[in-house]
Parts: sequence; structure tokens; C-alpha cells
Amino acid sequence: ARAYYEVHGIDSGVRYINKLIGKFPTVKEYRLALGTIYRKDQQYSAAISVYKQLIDIDDKYVPAYMGLASSYKSLGDVNKSKELFFQAAQLDPLDSRPLLEVGLLYLETKNYRLAQKQLERIININPDFPKIDYYFAKLNYLKANLAEAIKWVNKEKSKNPSQLDAYLLAGEIYEKQGMYQFCAKEYQQAMKFGNFGAAVY
Repeated sequence: ARAYYEVHGIDSGVRYINKLIGKFPTVKEYRLALGTIYRKDQQYSAAISVYKQLIDIDDKYVPAYMGLASSYKSLGDVNKSKELFFQAAQLDPLDSRPLLEVGLLYLETKNYRLAQKQLERIININPDFPKIDYYFAKLNYLKANLAEAIKWVNKEKSKNPSQLDAYLLAGEIYEKQGMYQFCAKEYQQAMKFGNFGAAVY
């Protein structure tokens, strides 16, 4: 369904998926794909309506809560978004993704104490959660704990040597410390991965 949307555009994609939903109204994946299409097209109110339908069908369906929370986040409703991410986390305590999303919301709103609390919860559940060391590095960088930040980012690079974001962040940390030679090395390494202008988040 998503491939159809990418080839034929939003309107054709929506019509196609709605036909599938009409034929198979209980297949959750079709509505989930429709919600994703609306979100990609920044039609967040339409996406919210679809995710709510999914929750009416199955109130324990974590992907619906994740999509709904992300839609509210895109609309700037941080509190509603956090509430829904927490609901998703309660539904599946072993899935750390909702906790990460909450942690990132706290980072964006500069509530570093609560951001750290969420990241610590994640690392207790799954120490190998993707990019967890990077997020700790980012947290410490934003708190101006630069020595601690470089420890975490080096740990991320050691685990994932092809992680572009880690090299970009390391470059920022060294630049902040005035260690320009080290900064240049990190950016040179990042350039090997291409897309040098990628966002650090």
C-alpha cells in the first residue's frame, strides 16, 4: 500500500487503501498504512482520526498509540503526545521506543532531568537499544557536561562505527571545547558517510 502511494501519489494511495479497508475492515495494517500516509503528507488531523479508529478496533495496539502520539507531537500538543507515548509504554513494557520518544520530547523542551530519567529507564530495559549512548551524549552536550558527552559519544562510535550522527555530535562537542583539530577529524570522518548536512537528532 505504501509503495502504491509513493508511485501514484497521495490521492490515489488513499483511495487504494480505503478500498482495502472496505474489503478487510478488521485488518489493522491497512489503517496503520493510511495513518502513515496522512502523517507523511502532514495531514495530522486525518491521521489522528485513523489512529483513533484503530484504537477503537484494538485498544492494546501499540503502533496506533505511537502514530497518534507522533501526530499530536507534530501539531505541537506535547502533553497529549507524552500521555499517549506513556500509554504505549504501559501496553508493552519491553518496548523502549515510546520511552525514547518521551525522552526526546523532554530534551526538546529542555527538561533535562526528566529526559535523563527516561534514558536511564531505556538502558535498564535494553542496554543495547539503538543509539542509546548517542542520546546520552546529546543530553550531556545540551547540559554543557562536555567531558561526559564525549565519553558517551565515543562509546557510541565504538559500538556503531558507521553512525554518522555520532561523528557530527563529536565534532560539535570538540568545537565547543575549542579542540578544533579533533573537531576537524570528526567532521572528516562524517564526510565519508555522505549527507554531511544530516540533522544531529
